[in-house]
Order: sequence, then structure tokens, then C-alpha cells
Amino acid sequence: MFTKKQFLTLLTVAVFVFIIVTSGCYWLAYQKGLSAPIVNPDAVIETFETEEPISEVEVKDNSRILPTTKVQAKILDQEGYIIEEKYLDTLSLLSKTMEEVGALFEDYKIEKFTPEEVILTRQMYIAKEAPSFSLGIEKGEIGILVGGSTPSFIQLGLSTRDFSAWTVELLSREPIHITVEQKRKLEKDAYYIEEILQNYSE
Repeated sequence: MFTKKQFLTLLTVAVFVFIIVTSGCYWLAYQKGLSAPIVNPDAVIETFETEEPISEVEVKDNSRILPTTKVQAKILDQEGYIIEEKYLDTLSLLSKTMEEVGALFEDYKIEKFTPEEVILTRQMYIAKEAPSFSLGIEKGEIGILVGGSTPSFIQLGLSTRDFSAWTVELLSREPIHITVEQKRKLEKDAYYIEEILQNYSE
């Protein structure tokens, strides 16, 4: 049998050992927690691409449509290619603000609104049928004839009056087929047509 003094001594030692062991285990667990990665390395992390920044409309303060303002409407396919474009009657839109034009053309997006030029665009889904492109004439304008499920005419700002009678007759008589790359170049520089026509002779 232990005496009271021996029992107290043994109890004190046991409590001391318990505290040391507990403290040691806690310290080891704490250090492991600091070194361990927060994210499971085997976990699959999904990433999402941020949306493209919204392009700002080119607009001048207090802009209104003037008699000299060119108002252009474009229809684009799902890939951004122009399938139709035309100039609207400026007089019918005279003195209108960007908000008023936007209310009149709800299906269109205003890309530019300045006293010099207004550009409206509308995007449409076009069935994946390869369109054909050729040079042609419509209402005295030389442009690009788009064939396929949705035929259209793309104006290039070229008048038949600016070309020889032979060129006008050639374009009226037979379609001059062009490639997609030639179409893109024509949309950037209408007078690229002269290089295309060099391949044709009387």
C-alpha cells in the first residue's frame, strides 16, 4: 500500500507526464497542419475563362444625327462576317439621339454614334452552308454577290460610273467568282477589285 505522500507524488508525476505527452502531440499536429497543402493535390479544379470585356460604343457627347451623317446598318453571321449592309435614309433620322435610334432599331446594336457616322449591327445565325461569292452589279453599284440560302449584296462604295464600259459589261455578263480571302480584302480595300480584274481580258 502506498502512503498518502507516495500516492500524491505518483499522481503528480502522472499528471506531469500526461501534460507533456498531450502538448507534444498537439505541437506535432500543428506543425503538420502548417506544412500540409490546403487543397487536395488529386482534386480536379475547374477553371472558367472570364468573359471578354464589353466593347465601348464610340460616341461623342450630345451627338445627334445631322444631314451629313452616314447611317450604316450591317447584318453579320454568327462568325462576324458581313452578309448584308446598307445605308439608311439620313433625313428620316434627322436630329435623333443615340437613345432614340436604339429605340427605333431594337434588334440592332449601336457600334458607333458620331455626327460623322452611325453604325448599327445585327447578328443572325446562318445555317452552315458554304456561301459563294462573286463580283456583280446592283442598282449601279459594283459589289459582292453572296449566294447560298440567303442571297445578298454587299456594297463596296463603287459606282459603275467609275469603271470602263468593258468592266461594267464583263460584270453584267458573267459572275466573277472570288474566294473568301479576296472577299475580306475587298471589304478592307474596295479598289483591290482592280487586281482581281487584271486576270480577265477581252
